[in-house]
Order: sequence, then structure tokens, then C-alpha cells
Amino acid sequence: MEQFKQTLDKRLEQILEEVPEVRGEHDLSKAQTVEFAKDRAFVLWCLQHLPECSNADLGDLLDSIVDGRDDKGIDAIYVPEKGQKLLVLQAKRYRSSKKKGVSKNELIKLFNGVEWLLEGDLSKVKNDRFRARADEFREAFQSFEYEGVKVIFACTAHHDVAREAWDEIEHWCKKFEESGNRFEAEVLVLRDLERLYISQVHQPFRLKVELNLVGKPYIYEAGGARALVGTVQGLDLAKLFDEHRHRILAANIRNYLGNVKINKGIQATASDPSEARNFWFYNNGVTFVCDEFSFRSLEDARVRLENAQIINGAQTITSLWQIWRQDEDNEGLRQVQVLVKIIEKEGDIDFRRRVTLFANSQNAVRPYDLVGTDTIQIELKRKLLQKGYYYETRRGDYRAEREELKEKGVEIKDVFSLKFAAQALATCFEQIPAIAKSQTSKLFLAEEDGGYYDKLFWPAIDPLHVLVSVAILKKVSAIRKLLSSSAVEAGEWLPEGYAEPPIWLPHADYFLAALFFHRCFDQSRRDDLDYLRWFRNLVETDEAGSFRETYKYLVGWIDKRVKTREGEYGFSYPKFFKNQSEYNELRKEMSTAYSSPEQLGQTG
Repeated sequence: MEQFKQTLDKRLEQILEEVPEVRGEHDLSKAQTVEFAKDRAFVLWCLQHLPECSNADLGDLLDSIVDGRDDKGIDAIYVPEKGQKLLVLQAKRYRSSKKKGVSKNELIKLFNGVEWLLEGDLSKVKNDRFRARADEFREAFQSFEYEGVKVIFACTAHHDVAREAWDEIEHWCKKFEESGNRFEAEVLVLRDLERLYISQVHQPFRLKVELNLVGKPYIYEAGGARALVGTVQGLDLAKLFDEHRHRILAANIRNYLGNVKINKGIQATASDPSEARNFWFYNNGVTFVCDEFSFRSLEDARVRLENAQIINGAQTITSLWQIWRQDEDNEGLRQVQVLVKIIEKEGDIDFRRRVTLFANSQNAVRPYDLVGTDTIQIELKRKLLQKGYYYETRRGDYRAEREELKEKGVEIKDVFSLKFAAQALATCFEQIPAIAKSQTSKLFLAEEDGGYYDKLFWPAIDPLHVLVSVAILKKVSAIRKLLSSSAVEAGEWLPEGYAEPPIWLPHADYFLAALFFHRCFDQSRRDDLDYLRWFRNLVETDEAGSFRETYKYLVGWIDKRVKTREGEYGFSYPKFFKNQSEYNELRKEMSTAYSSPEQLGQTG
């Protein structure tokens, strides 16, 4: 464990260098404040490694960090897309090596904070970041459109939670569930953090797997692919997961979801000796993909898989492992048999992606996991890299390639993800900021499926289209962060008479970016590369101050319209800025001023 603590400490130092925003107001030239800055970096590190945040951009994760004064003992509040879990995180990085376990009082403090998050008076909170995220959290919580709430206490303690602390967790979860939402809690100690770290560092994986089959399998061949269908002992699958852990799930759209209803059901059936024998009939089974599988004969009980991954059945195999981990001699588990399907087709990425999509169609599939290997994305990545920008089409790619790029002398000016680029393009060129912010999955669906992917990534798209959109959304976000941190005088970026930012500003990045683009960019010249270069330079340098003046105007203009709505029944800032119809109404009233750079700051 000590070696991992040292590795973690070095990684936190790297995060402070790579992501200056995470430092907050801490001065890295002073030893004491460096430790406080590392505490914030530890919050980000935890978010980056949690499966619940696996599809979040760095910007989303930074925005979710709310630590500071008046944070109610909560370090991060993460609101994902609908259908997923709301996340509340407390991350404790202990200075003393004598800290061995998690105390009951620490958990009580966290749960008191969660209770306040649900019911406290936000108007009295001085922490702007906390107030904005709490407002968004409540809106999502009350909508009942999410999978529930997960509360995580992550820390660098050596030992797990004592029995009395688990009793406290169960007490609070039952209390919170009276609201009608599902609540679950998880404590991650140093050992658990190390496993999360190892799972991420070793991607991608080329795993060799051996399975012992029960009975004779069935072989199916078609279209250059081959499949084997058979039965495996549940105990063998539990041991397989214990050997490879989350590396075997690297290609799975969904990682283990924790102690949710479906997994409780799996565990209840598998651990009950009277029901375990029916597990094969009740459960959908586990699907592997591999480059090749081999066996001596159909009568041979052993099959070998090269470059194996589980693409469906994560909940099944991890739930069986949970039972085995708690009781290796569990009588029910020893009777469990599981249906397995092994699919072989080497090198065909599109085929594997379709198999993954359709095998998981009963789950909440997030399509942006599936388009990173499209030809258009690969070509955009290549062209952007030539300009010095790393376009991360799959999470973790930049971290894996960073050293190699450095050795080759490639200088990277900026890094942004496929998801963020799609959100920026949707916000600017398609003018759908509310959908870009809160219905991201639609950005990666085809038009016939109700999506926008083909419009956002049209055949003639140029890297400049991406860079212009990303520059606008990033700049708007950066201004908001400067204002919330009091790093600039309010008068620099706010209309005359505003001593502090409007309370709605933390929710409005996408609306502001879209309205700036609508007002200032001439869409009839969208394929004029010289115009795109000029416009991007205008945004990034703002030499004439036109971006600043337009931003001020937009803040005042939106504020007037928001104030006319604040008294309406059911109104809330998160709801307003996630509503595409609200944006459409704003855009109708907004005049354009893009005929020349001199007009950009005029009111309309």
C-alpha cells in the first residue's frame, strides 16, 4: 500500500501541473498550501477513476468540485445525463500514516451534508459553486428521471469500515429512500483506490482466458464470424473476475453499477441454494468477444480465448464475484451455472461495436462510446494533431499516448474530447445548446433515430469548425470561472451596475456560447476557411475587445428575460437553461451583428 500511496502522491503533483484550474487559490510556492492543493487534486483524481464518471469530460468533473467554505462536508456533486446516478463525493486525503480506518463520525458528517443538500436553504450559501451544483442536483433529484443517488466516501485510510459504521450507512440510506429515490453508499479505502487505478492504467488489455465448459457447446458460423454457446460454472466466472478485475470489462459499455436493484436480485438468486439451480434460466448470461477461441474437440471441457473481453454481463459476473468475495464456500454459488456466448472475429472494429451495442440494447447505452473509431473521427483526430490539438476520441487515449507524443517532439496546445467537441458543435453550428448540455446521447445518434450525429459531423467538416466551436464554449466557461473566483473585477466582464455575477450564470455556459455564435457568426460563410480562421482568432485573442463587449451585452440581455420568469410557478435556473424551447425564444428576439468585426459589440 505504501508504494501506491507514493504513486498517488506523484500523480496528484502531476495533476496540479496539468490542470492548473484544480489548484484554486492555493499558492504552490508554499509547502502548506501545496498540501491543500493536493487535497483538491485528490478529489479530481477520484472523480476521474470512478466508473460512474467514466464518460465525463475534464470540464464536467472540474465543475462538479464544490469544496471550500460552506461546502457542507461535500467535495463534489456530479449530475450526469438522465437515466444515470447522481453522485455525491467526499474525498479525504489523510496526512498522517497513523490513520488506519474510517470513523463513524466522518460518515455522519457526510450524510448530514447530503441531508442538507436535499433540504437546506441555498439562498444563504456563500459558496457559488456549491449553490449552483446543489440547485442542479435538486432539480435532477426531484425529477425522478435518474437511477438514484450514490454517496461515496473515498479516503487514503488503510482499513475498511467497521461494523458500526456500516450500520450508520444503512440507517442513512433507509432514511433517504423515504423520498422515493434509490440511495446507495460506498466507502473506498486505499486498497479500493489502488484497484481503480490499476484498472485504468492497464487499458487497453490483451487478456488470455480459459473457460471450463459444462456439457457440450454449440458452434455457429456466419459472415466470417464464429460463435460458441455453452455453460460455465458461476464459481469459475467469479474467480475469473477476481483474476482480471475490471480489465476484463474494458470493452463493456457499462461497468459494475454497484449495489443496485438488479445486482441485489442476481446475488439473492445465486446465493440461495433452493434457487441457484435455476440461475441459468433466469439470467441473460455473459457474452465474450475475442480474436480467436480454440478447443481440442467439442467433447473437451476447456476453451481458450485470445484477447478476450466481456461486452455484456458485467452485472452478472461482478455480482457473482461479490458473493464469492464474502464467502468462498457459499453453497448457492457452487450450484450456479451461467449461459455464456463467445464471439470470434479478429480485427473488425465495426462488427465488435455493433455486437456491443445490440448485446447491451436492454441497458442505458451511451452511443458516444461507439463512434470514436468512425473514419470521420479518425481523420479529424489526425488533422487536429497536425495543428497541435489532441482530439481524444476515447477516454484515456491522451494519457496513454502522451509520453510517446513528447518523445516524438509533438507539442500539444490543448486537449479536448470527442464528447466536448460534439457538444460545442451542437451549441454553435446547430444552435441546440440545451440538448448539447442535458441530452448528450442524442448528439451521437443518427437522424433516423432522433439524433444529430450526421449533422454535427458532416462529410465536409474541417478541423476549424471544431476549433471555432470549442474556443467559444471554453472561453465562456473560463470567464464564468474567473467571475466566480473573484479573480477579475466584475466590471471587466459584466454590464454596468453589476457588482457580482447573476445567480443563474453557472448554469448558462451553453446558452451564452450559442447566443454569441448566433449573434456574431455569419452562417452563410460556414465553409469559408479564411472566415473561420478570422473568427477563431477574434474569440481567442479578443484584441479589439469585441468578444468582451458582446459577452457583457448578452449577460444583461439574458438577465432581463430571466427576471421576468423568476416568479412563475415551478421556475428554476437549471430547468430554464436545459430547455431548448426557452433558448429558441431567446434566439428569436436576438438581433445579429456579424457583418463586420466592428459591429460585434453593438446592442440590438
